[in-house]
Amino acid sequence: MKHNFFTAAIVLLVLVPAIWSCSRKEETSPVSTGKISLLPTLTKVTEDSFESGDAIGVNILLPTGPYATNEKMEYNGSYFSSTLEWYEGNAPSTITAWYPYSESVPESFSVQTDQSRGLAPSDFVAGSASNVKPSEVPVRVRFSHRMSRLEIKVENNAGKVFGNLKIGGVVAEAVISDDFTASGSQSASTVEITPCLMGDNYYLLIPPQTASLTVSFTMDGELRSLSIPSTTFDAGAQSTIELTESSAKLT
Repeated sequence: MKHNFFTAAIVLLVLVPAIWSCSRKEETSPVSTGKISLLPTLTKVTEDSFESGDAIGVNILLPTGPYATNEKMEYNGSYFSSTLEWYEGNAPSTITAWYPYSESVPESFSVQTDQSRGLAPSDFVAGSASNVKPSEVPVRVRFSHRMSRLEIKVENNAGKVFGNLKIGGVVAEAVISDDFTASGSQSASTVEITPCLMGDNYYLLIPPQTASLTVSFTMDGELRSLSIPSTTFDAGAQSTIELTESSAKLT
């Protein structure tokens, strides 16, 4: 195994929460018929908007206690809804929602080790709205990405066939807290993840964590590897690994 062909530089970017998705167009809020509906203001990681049939889990908390727990709501192309109707009265509530839906309120979430076919199954987003009162229009809920995204840029000046890129040393399992923030599980073993090639660059999602990564790949079928120094990968931010023939540096 050789280590002297490619080296790596990692560039950390602190970005707005929607950094890896397009802003979805504002839509006219449809009128509710007594059922609770939610209008998302942040989109999924790989799409311009949520897709019809996407499902989220929803908690609704009143001052007197829970009104709904893990209510499943589906996206109809414009907003999320279910058969759940508003509570009586005008008490303020807090609404918390997350994607993807699971049979119980999630306490953990794992990204896929093979993300070559797309990032959507490894995407976890959540959001909330406070001081909400019954309304005839959907409640706007701002979702934010709870995973961290890595971008790998490859500068292949040798003209050889580059392939089999994998990122090792990653904790794939995230612990989901009560406020739906995520962090890499300290008890989970590290794994290798195969990223997704989109355009000229590779991408993968990982739980927020501090890790020393290993980058492995082949050049004309010959296995190569290199190391990335210990780095903190934050939720909703993107980090860029630049594979070049220059010396490795961390900025």
